[in-house]
Amino acid sequence: MRHPLHQRPNVPLVDLDTIRETLVYIRDDIQRVPGLEQAAAQLTAALVEMAAAERRLAASLSSIDARLPPQRKH
Repeated sequence: MRHPLHQRPNVPLVDLDTIRETLVYIRDDIQRVPGLEQAAAQLTAALVEMAAAERRLAASLSSIDARLPPQRKH
């Protein structure tokens, strides 16, 4: 029997919503600090990349689910 966390490969084991909220919080704070504008821009870029990665992951998981035969319950 497989461990429950290994049921779907390539699924992150981290809470992406918490990471996103934390990055937004940090970005919003440092935007107001002179000299850290570029760091804030980099965090924005990271948030954009994170959203794109989530879309790619969702698309790949849905295509995997579409190819798998439905599981029968006993």
